[in-house]
Amino acid sequence: EIFTEVENSNSDIVMAIGVLEHIRSPKLLLDAFRKSNSSYLFYLVPMFSLSVILEAAFQDKFPRVLSGGHTHIFTESSVEFMNYEQSLDVVGEWRIGLDFWDMFSALKMELAKTNEKALLGELLEEKFLPQIDSLQGIMDKAHFCSELHAVVKKRG
Repeated sequence: EIFTEVENSNSDIVMAIGVLEHIRSPKLLLDAFRKSNSSYLFYLVPMFSLSVILEAAFQDKFPRVLSGGHTHIFTESSVEFMNYEQSLDVVGEWRIGLDFWDMFSALKMELAKTNEKALLGELLEEKFLPQIDSLQGIMDKAHFCSELHAVVKKRG
């Protein structure tokens, strides 16, 4: 069982990339980390963001954030509470989302449905793609992006 492996880990850092959102009770994994000899936990979690809104608006698009396998979508306050409740101090956080790639994909798929709109898809690709990293950077800085990467350590 994953919780036992984490609790018995001899490594300095436990990595939970794409894990917390898939388990019924993330608290169990965090409890196991607290009991372990490991010093740090690195986690990556999906956040409530523009991607969530896009997935709700474009029902035909495969849901990357709202997929059926996710039992949790995190918010700024839920992550803060989780860290507080588990006595974890943040060492570093990075917000690196894919929201504008999700937007591009959704729009491109919708425009590809008819030949009349295909030219708009080409224009979107030509004008939007060169700006995509800059646009995403704005959402990342605003803390409204699809992913949070964090390194935390045990308090005390």
